[in-house]
Amino acid sequence: MIAADKQELESRLKQLTLQIREKELTVFTDNFSVLSTQSAFLTGLGFGGLTMVPTWPEDKQIYEVAFYTLVAISIGFNILTLCISSWCMIFGPGLAIRGPDGSMRRAVDGMYRERKWALRFFWTGLFFIMLSGISLGWLKFHVITASTMTTIFIVFIIAFYVYIKHITRPRFRFPKDAKRKPVKFLVAGIDPEAGQSLSLVGGSTLAPGNQSSLEQALMEVRRLESMGILTTEEAHTKGSMIRAHQEELARAGPVDSSQGSLLRNRILRNTSGPSSALDKPKGLKTTGNIPGSLSSTTDADAAGSASSGLRGGGAVLCSGLLVRDAKLLRFCLDSRGTLTQTALAEGAPDGASGKERKTWSLAGQRVIASPDSRKLNQMTVVFGNVTLKLGANSEAEMVSWINAFTQLG
Repeated sequence: MIAADKQELESRLKQLTLQIREKELTVFTDNFSVLSTQSAFLTGLGFGGLTMVPTWPEDKQIYEVAFYTLVAISIGFNILTLCISSWCMIFGPGLAIRGPDGSMRRAVDGMYRERKWALRFFWTGLFFIMLSGISLGWLKFHVITASTMTTIFIVFIIAFYVYIKHITRPRFRFPKDAKRKPVKFLVAGIDPEAGQSLSLVGGSTLAPGNQSSLEQALMEVRRLESMGILTTEEAHTKGSMIRAHQEELARAGPVDSSQGSLLRNRILRNTSGPSSALDKPKGLKTTGNIPGSLSSTTDADAAGSASSGLRGGGAVLCSGLLVRDAKLLRFCLDSRGTLTQTALAEGAPDGASGKERKTWSLAGQRVIASPDSRKLNQMTVVFGNVTLKLGANSEAEMVSWINAFTQLG
């Protein structure tokens, strides 16, 4: 019932935001309609000037060149305005209505940007059509008549500029603290237009199909804590890091769903994902280790290893969760050279049943640990006839493990 209510809330919220966007879309479409109509009229006026029958003396060649040049420039800018307006009126609403999630905002933002340039081109074309009127006066009439026409044109050009800038624009200018550009509709850091789901207050989660990748990672942390694989301190630390990363992603905007899945695979080492899931998602900027990782080499992990019943009489050199053969496993290396591998309990991400344990004794053997240049954060450990290919969460973690193995070698 709660899940159904949540889905209904998300759908209603998305519908309301799209209705607001539709109003913006309608406004911009009407703007382009006005610009296209006026620019089409000015284009026809310019072509009329090009096709007019010459009725001026032949000794005014300079004025003739100036007139036709100004008319041609005016036609060019007005046709450019007409093309931009027509394109936006046709393909803008088409993208908004038929596109995927987020297309409405993308269409409105694009029309806002193109409207600015269309207005500039329109005013430029209008200015050149007035200049062509001045040149036509000097081409067809005597000096006194041409001078009078030029004066009138210049006076109106100046009056037009002053009136628009100091009277008309201030009447409709946005307040200084207001944003003219279309912005995101964020509700508690969530963008409904992009198809993001809402998180319930208190950190509770709902159906897995509607959860973000980081929410699923947080749920896995709690489950591992309840099974005793993670200590309370470990779970609290990793949960805090995941929540901090959720806030960072909310501020940065929507993340592609495929990238979110890759991020979750790196956090939890989900065995259902390919080996490429260890790579950093494209377009996601992170600093340091991936937040919320379950694989680390802290003292808290060492305590977690002890609580899991790992054997090894010496002090713990390194402990944490690593990937081997596409499975998430806990490894512990102590100062006596005992390397212990423990499978996660049933219900863990790798689906292992029971707590399977395997132990190797590295004491007295030559141990070679080196990074794998072909895969990110992968290392190869060789001792005796055994070769282990292990995947760490970060480069710093991989280096810590390599240093621990080197101490024994």
